[in-house]
Amino acid sequence: MLHSKTPFLYVLLLLIMVTLVSGCHSNKGTEPETSELQPIELFHIKRLQGIETAFRYVYPSNLTEAEQDSVSDVINNTAVRLCKSADSYPDFISANVEIQKIDSFQSVFLAMSGNPDAADKILDMARNLMGTIQVSQVRDNPGFEAQRLMFLGSLFQSMSFDSDSTAQLVEAALALTGDTEDYPCSDVRVRAARMESLSFVYDAIARRYPESTDDIVQAAMTLFGESNDIDASDLGIRAARMQSFALLYEDIARQPDAVSLLVQTAVTLTGELNDSDLSMPEIRAARMFSLSSLYQGIARQPEVADTLVQAAITLVGELNDSDLFETEIRAARMFSLSSVYQGVARQPEAADTLVQAAITLAGELDDSDLFEPKIREARMASLAILFESIARQPEFSDTLIQAAITLVGEVNDSDQTDPEIRVARMKSLLGLFDAISRQPEAADTLIDVAQRLLGNVSATDLSNTSVRKIRMILLGKLYAVMSRQPEICDKLMTAAHLAGGMSTPDFIDVDVRAARMMSFKYLFYAMASEPDIRDRLMSDARSLTGDTTTIDRSHATIRQERMMSLFSLYDNVTDPLLVTAARTLVGGVEASDYTSSETQTARMLSLEPFLEEIAASPESFETYYPVVVEFSGEIGSYNMADKTAQMARMSSLSPVYSWVATSWDGSEMAEEAYSLLIERTAILLGERQYADAGQLPLEVAGERMASVSDILMLISEYPDKAEKLIETMEALTGSIQP
Repeated sequence: MLHSKTPFLYVLLLLIMVTLVSGCHSNKGTEPETSELQPIELFHIKRLQGIETAFRYVYPSNLTEAEQDSVSDVINNTAVRLCKSADSYPDFISANVEIQKIDSFQSVFLAMSGNPDAADKILDMARNLMGTIQVSQVRDNPGFEAQRLMFLGSLFQSMSFDSDSTAQLVEAALALTGDTEDYPCSDVRVRAARMESLSFVYDAIARRYPESTDDIVQAAMTLFGESNDIDASDLGIRAARMQSFALLYEDIARQPDAVSLLVQTAVTLTGELNDSDLSMPEIRAARMFSLSSLYQGIARQPEVADTLVQAAITLVGELNDSDLFETEIRAARMFSLSSVYQGVARQPEAADTLVQAAITLAGELDDSDLFEPKIREARMASLAILFESIARQPEFSDTLIQAAITLVGEVNDSDQTDPEIRVARMKSLLGLFDAISRQPEAADTLIDVAQRLLGNVSATDLSNTSVRKIRMILLGKLYAVMSRQPEICDKLMTAAHLAGGMSTPDFIDVDVRAARMMSFKYLFYAMASEPDIRDRLMSDARSLTGDTTTIDRSHATIRQERMMSLFSLYDNVTDPLLVTAARTLVGGVEASDYTSSETQTARMLSLEPFLEEIAASPESFETYYPVVVEFSGEIGSYNMADKTAQMARMSSLSPVYSWVATSWDGSEMAEEAYSLLIERTAILLGERQYADAGQLPLEVAGERMASVSDILMLISEYPDKAEKLIETMEALTGSIQP
């Protein structure tokens, strides 16, 4: 879980950085991929995901105790009826399921922190619906241990209120997940996860300060244990230690008087700087990235810049010679400097202070930065945030541009041919489009800056399929921006020229053609929301992406994306001109659609808004169902036994449940409308396979379990509709037998 104060693009760079720092045993990836799971595991994981929704709505603090109990009993009883209680599945235990259980517990603790007086009741409900961790089954599983530690770290977000909440949360965490002594916590991945989790501890201390924080430090010791010899020697753990400070500097900026306490706590929990921290490239790269938050801290409190720099030197060390030559360190430097632009936009008068801090801790532009592809790729990626920053403070664009040129340099000849650099350049244009949308009057300045710092279209852009695919996806985002601000279409089209026009791969490459189909989901929304510029949008789309070709009619990947693009068409199915545009751009259903599992799955998902339309206006079915047949075909032409499609069917039923909760009132007229909706749902998505949901394939049954979250959410607001909602779900998906 990331801190809520972390901006989206900062998170994006964080994710890129995690992949960059090779050798760091991050806990990311400990959750199993779906393809690795056994069907029975997938079933239980989906069940937990469905049930966890219940805890977002139980015991709301704005109700009286009696009202809380009433609503929560309905939610609990519904969950048991649709999913059974945890003790109904005593014979199956899996480490993968226990990992999901840890993740699902987060909803439990959010509920407890929202209403501490009901904590015991919430804990009992969690035991009943989810069970507790089976420690004996996961004691030696590093993936589980790492996930558990990251979960425990997130609890500290709720510990900043008072010491009573700290003790309560620690006690509940140990009750559900086991004592710290139950786990060896010796695997390097586990120790790395421990380091990363500590960032939440520092944040809790800063939020509580100047009140006593001894209980928070003690809680960290209880839940995470102390630093040990493994922490001092392993490369991945040391890199994770550096990353754990990524948000500490903002905590110091918020509470500069707490700097000694925060730094000392960090040293106590993670150990001191050592020799490997000063020389190993992976650790030094992590150090560079951790500095991103420091620049944000300086922007928040420029007067404590020296304090922040000194804290960084104590915790992660000074700039050294290895930082000047290693490619991955220099690339990390480029990523981290994007926060300088954000800082200047927030506090323009601190620009010189920010640039100087960056030079002191991360170094100046180096000759190797001008030619090494990985470094140039990182430079391109970081510039997306420069555009955002200029949009926030266009009057200080010269200051921001100069900071960027000083720190990351200008575009050069080496940027023109490497495909990875060109892909990064294309992705950064998304930041340009968003920036123009935010500040249209700065469009000319932003486009000039993009040309200067990103360069223009190159021959590689016109021939490389990876670049062409990103371009098509990018155009989808362009249409989305156009729909929000049609008055700046001309400026956006000028910006789009930086992505280039049509080229050979756009007509023949499957991935590029699929991305073209994907982009139309946004185009249809744009055309529907702005009828006055529909012809303009249609013309622009055809000039930028071309018309359908023969290859679009048969390839499964393209057909799947085409079917998904119809989601926005069905969301605006009453618009005949949009239907005409769809005929031109994506064409109708083809025989190949009926034999593809992927296409049938996409069909199920894309029909959700049409189901919502006919629920609201039953008379519209006869008028617009022929459109569905034209573009998606009839359900009887597909293989109804396909498991993947049946899984998608389960998640597409939410409009029916919503209608029942909001519109069904028990009257004779409502019952007639209800019966008609159930009948038409079967026409669109097919009938349920079995009356007994226990006969469903485990994968499909699991998706049914996950969809219970829709029911629980609705019952929290409409508890009097619980029985009808349960009846509806059982009518459409089958019932769980006692």
